Amino acid sequence: LIDDEIALKDSNGWSSGQLLANKLYGSSNSYYTAISNNWIAKMNAFQEHGVIVFSNSNTATNDNAEITAALPELFPELAEAFIAAVNFDIGGNSGMPSVDGPTGYKRVSAPCGDAARYCLGADATVINTLNSNNRWTYGIFDANTDNVPDSRNYGTSYVAPMISGSVALLAEAFPNQSPEQWVDRLLASADNSMAYAHIGSVTFGNGVEHGYSHDAGHGILDIYAALQPIVSDSYTAQMYAGSGSLGGGQSYSLNQSSLASIQSIGDSLANALKGEVTYFYDALDGGFAFDLEQTVLPSLSVSKPTMSLDREIGMTASIIDQRLAFSSSFEKPEDGNGFLNYSANQSNSSLGRFASEGFWNGFSDGSYMFPFLAGVQGGTGLNYGDNFGKGFLSFSYNNQQSDFASNRDKSAYTVGYKLSLNDNVNVNVVTGRVDEGESVLGMTGTGAFDFTGADNTTSLLGIKSGIRLTEKYFLNLGYGLSQTSVNKPKSGIIQNVSDIISDSFEIGFTSFDNFGSDMLSFSISQPHRVASGTADLQIAGLAERDGSIPYTYKTASLRPSGRQLDFAMAYNYDLTTVSTVRVKMMHTEDKGHVRGADPEASIYLGYSKTDIIGNDTITIGAVSNSAHERDLKLNYSINW
Repeated sequence: LIDDEIALKDSNGWSSGQLLANKLYGSSNSYYTAISNNWIAKMNAFQEHGVIVFSNSNTATNDNAEITAALPELFPELAEAFIAAVNFDIGGNSGMPSVDGPTGYKRVSAPCGDAARYCLGADATVINTLNSNNRWTYGIFDANTDNVPDSRNYGTSYVAPMISGSVALLAEAFPNQSPEQWVDRLLASADNSMAYAHIGSVTFGNGVEHGYSHDAGHGILDIYAALQPIVSDSYTAQMYAGSGSLGGGQSYSLNQSSLASIQSIGDSLANALKGEVTYFYDALDGGFAFDLEQTVLPSLSVSKPTMSLDREIGMTASIIDQRLAFSSSFEKPEDGNGFLNYSANQSNSSLGRFASEGFWNGFSDGSYMFPFLAGVQGGTGLNYGDNFGKGFLSFSYNNQQSDFASNRDKSAYTVGYKLSLNDNVNVNVVTGRVDEGESVLGMTGTGAFDFTGADNTTSLLGIKSGIRLTEKYFLNLGYGLSQTSVNKPKSGIIQNVSDIISDSFEIGFTSFDNFGSDMLSFSISQPHRVASGTADLQIAGLAERDGSIPYTYKTASLRPSGRQLDFAMAYNYDLTTVSTVRVKMMHTEDKGHVRGADPEASIYLGYSKTDIIGNDTITIGAVSNSAHERDLKLNYSINW
């Protein structure tokens, strides 16, 4: 045993080579000592690319490891990638009835002893091997059916190849790691939950500490656990984007690295990252491949003209009222409509007035045209409006603190102007500049996609025009345009973003008196969509054995694969002078600007009647869509 051999070495004043020569060849002379030392040197050299696994003695009554299973005690240079193997019966078998139950265990070999720091166990108590004479299978052959194998192979010589096979699996899974690191993974992931008292522990780094016992060493081999990420309370899996080596700067927590996509870019970034493999690293620097597409979170708000039940009930009105509303949109604003207000919680009046003016489908919603402004609504604000020339001028300023930790604010300046060019043409314009801080068109990222320190601005222009072709026919034309400039530090996966051009549009047509007292409207519209722009990406490859990290670079288009188009048709018909019905249908293609996305449809049915018991109105409306969502509402109003 190793302790007895060391005592013999000390009593004779031998070197470790002489002791080994005496053990292997029965002589400690210089010839055999040289052979023994050469063997040790060869094994030490082998550890540059492999792991040494030695089986321990099968004598369970021994109280320590034998010399070959504990060679690092004599030759410390072998401790780099060396494993001693011991045998355990786990769950019991008919040959060893002293093991209790399916989770019981019993050591059936010599203990790890002094080799405990680099020792592993496994169950090699019933090994099925072929008998060369009769080709029976040992371990399952039971001629007298007494539930006791007639022959049984077992021993640490079968544990050693189990461990060696596990090393081979780790070498395949982690080709950039060294044999020493493969050993660390096996030891740190072993099951040491058996009731043997721990006599010490090994700290493998990054907070990974694993205890070992005299009997079982680090415990039972668990190759599945060794192939999984190994972390600790003080370490989470990390990915790299910019660092030249493992442990360097610009590493990011995997769980906190994500990119919240937005409707305007659709699936462009997800497509750009699809199939792009990078790696995250556990506490033992094991690299695990994953597809970067997994880090892109889908947009939570895909813009489309919402079939608002309240709005549709409001539109369920007589043809006389509808025609009057259309005609009034071409009139010059009345004097005395000016306003000025300031408060700590203001919405953007210029954008609100621009969206609400006229009879539109998608362009009645500011977030449909300019979704990035949603993040600057509220907060400290100033709104001003007054007649100016032949139209109405409005100005709005909003400031909203978006990140209390970094004290970065978002702000928006917008100017709106509406005028009637003549009796048949009106024009509504809004323009402005938005300081988005550390987001891009509302897109935000964390970890490896963090935009911390960025200064991003977007300029916008929106135009809406109503044209009265005749007293019966009206045309709506709307267009939104934005340009985003991104100024971010060259850190993370996204290194740089070029100027981004985005647009939106709507074309609508309305006619009156088609089949009597009625109104028929058609429209086609597109929500805000990136038309051009690119992002420069750097993607980390698997680290080399020396820890250096290679990178690949690509430029990704931010233009999505599809173009969301929203089609709408609405029809109002006066049943009588006091009752009206309204039907509206909507259909969406390439939702979220994703080519081939499932189409969506919705329908509204409404009925309105006035002067029931006086100057009153009752309206009932119901909406349903292809997602099987339904809503019903009844409104009643009376004026006096």
